Amino acid sequence: MKKLIMFVMVMMLCMATAAMAADPVVFHSLDELLDDCSGNGYTAEMFKGTLAYSYDSPASGSSGGSSLSLDGASAAKNGIDTCIFDDTPWSIVFWFKTTGVEQMIAAAASAEVGLGEDFAVGIWIDAVGAVVADLWYNSAVGTTTEGLNDGEWHHCAVVYEGNDNVTIYIDGAEDVNDDFANPYNFDCSAANSTFSFGDSFNPDHTGDLEASPYTGLLKDVGVYAAALDLAGVTEAKNNGVSCYGPANPLLVDPNTTLVYETGETMGDFDVSLKFPPLGQGPANQGTPYTITVTIDPNGGFGGWGASAEGEKDIQLLAGQGADNQITLTFDNTNWNQPQTILFKALDDTVAEPPELIEINNIGVTITSTVAEPNLNGDLEGNPWVKLVEAQVWDNDQADILFTYTPAEKDTPKYPVTGPVQIWEEPRWFFGSPYDRWRKIGITLQVPPLVDGDPCQPTSVKLQAAVEGDNPPLTDPTLPFAETDDPNGIIFTAANYNVTQSIKVWGNDDQDLQAIDAVADGDEDYQATLVVTVIDGGGDPRYQWQELEDPEDPCSPLIDVALERTVTFDIEDNECGAYGILPMDVSNSHYITDPNWAEDDPDCYVDIYDVIRMAKQWLKCTDPQGTGCAKPPEE
Repeated sequence: MKKLIMFVMVMMLCMATAAMAADPVVFHSLDELLDDCSGNGYTAEMFKGTLAYSYDSPASGSSGGSSLSLDGASAAKNGIDTCIFDDTPWSIVFWFKTTGVEQMIAAAASAEVGLGEDFAVGIWIDAVGAVVADLWYNSAVGTTTEGLNDGEWHHCAVVYEGNDNVTIYIDGAEDVNDDFANPYNFDCSAANSTFSFGDSFNPDHTGDLEASPYTGLLKDVGVYAAALDLAGVTEAKNNGVSCYGPANPLLVDPNTTLVYETGETMGDFDVSLKFPPLGQGPANQGTPYTITVTIDPNGGFGGWGASAEGEKDIQLLAGQGADNQITLTFDNTNWNQPQTILFKALDDTVAEPPELIEINNIGVTITSTVAEPNLNGDLEGNPWVKLVEAQVWDNDQADILFTYTPAEKDTPKYPVTGPVQIWEEPRWFFGSPYDRWRKIGITLQVPPLVDGDPCQPTSVKLQAAVEGDNPPLTDPTLPFAETDDPNGIIFTAANYNVTQSIKVWGNDDQDLQAIDAVADGDEDYQATLVVTVIDGGGDPRYQWQELEDPEDPCSPLIDVALERTVTFDIEDNECGAYGILPMDVSNSHYITDPNWAEDDPDCYVDIYDVIRMAKQWLKCTDPQGTGCAKPPEE
């Protein structure tokens, strides 16, 4: 009886050496991060190139989601203790997709060489597309299957069983089992011993066969401290587990868009899937499904009619029913073909202070239920959702609007959408300088009304000031001192949209504010024009009260006023001590940059100046032509 018990124990021990369901020491699902899903903390890092991902992943069996994309100049490594690759059983598993040859997939460097051209344990694609396991200086073992660089996904498992024996499995089937002619030799004692995937290699260790780093996709890279048997390899192939649970298959582009209430302007976005809707579990592996995606203008709360949160600020074009929803379907044939959703802003003619932009989330939700749990939602049972942030600009809201002129032009007409360029250095004309100025135009967006009542027009008083280390000069001089300053900016319901201008130019202090400008157009320093409502005239859209502490309903009320700013990029003496030359009459920037007019100088006399002068000369070839400037008669 004792002999029988001992026999059973020995058999159980022997069976344990061929692991069927071993836990990985490290496992990277490669879902847009390099985390270690095993829980052992061996997060990888890119030590060559940059991190890049593809939404191409194996159709079944893998953890789904994205895959790591390596371009031949990038490689990753983790901090695993490479003594796992000592002369004891171990396994390396991974999905791969490539069209390359003689490229490294994974390598563990020994103390003798470090990571680089040579290695201790390496897995690579040879010249005929076979997978080769190369164990230090021993003869390599390669698969009998060739052409695995066919641009399709393949699963590979390299299993070292000890005693110089290695088995390679391809796509869940044993391909080759062989012994190495020389003893397995691996020294993992040095600090530079590391495990990488994608690095360059030298298969024959002589320098005669220097080969490239890996170019292709990798997915579900795992290392086991055991020799997996066929059942273990099959389980690793068919049951990849993401670090992050099931992967959200929805892909939305873009996820932010801006529309305007006035004119009810339109926006759009595309919806597709990141990977084909196929079964991934053992019971339904590879089963195609049809996925239903519902587009909801109320952020997934049930459309217009089903929730108190359903404000009608946007409308889905082609939306159906009272809830204005759209239903899309995706299957294994159209999963990666974007379907476009159009929507528009709705002008409700109601101001929504104090913010100009109202955020409306459009919900994109998988609403179908299929037999594949990964397609039905996350680990907590919530359906897969993506939100599109529709930013609705409320043109009925009070606002201070700015426009600007080209240099030395009187009528502001270009909306200010970013920094406005001005210059310290004056323009020189026949030895005499004159300032290069612009005008900033100011208007209001809506007429000022007492309590917003159209029957009670009122006036709004604004104060302007310039801020900065060397603030620009202005006409009128800023800031305005008091609310009754004759230079103050006053708007009424009758002139709220009539431009009032401030002339502005750089203050040439003969000092360089920045000495690191390296190209024309570099802004040397900045200043700010600040325009603030100082008397709202009883219109709460321009001046209102709010709690001093929004978290404390008992805190006192304080006055709050609408304030807007314009940033100036001030170019300081870019043309040097001599200023702008008389022949510097144009530039190349005006072609692409609205901050530049065609006749703005750029500190260089070049082909653009010649073209500008030629145009003027051609206009005057006919002295009676309307384009020729003639001197005034005495």
